Amino acid sequence: MTDFLIPTRTDVDNYTMEIDLDGAEYTLGFRWNFRDSFWYLSVSNSDGPIASGIKITVGTSLLQNVPHADKPPGELVAVDTSGADAEPAINELGDRVQLIYSATTE
Repeated sequence: MTDFLIPTRTDVDNYTMEIDLDGAEYTLGFRWNFRDSFWYLSVSNSDGPIASGIKITVGTSLLQNVPHADKPPGELVAVDTSGADAEPAINELGDRVQLIYSATTE
């Protein structure tokens, strides 16, 4: 497996990005929820939505419970680079907390 950093943004609270994961194109959506102070992730491909409302929590496999057959095959994990295992604040996803994708292909 090869790990790489998902280039998330720290300057906005709602955005999407196109990214190649294991040779397939996906759209990742990131949304900050002001009510519960958490980031949420959605994943889609050209065929449509794969998953939405995935709460970005440090140290968990974010795609683990996604049943969709077209989900990215690798593992996606939020890592707290400070070692505190604290959830990312609104401006910390992509800074203190990094989103790492472990690809299944080399």
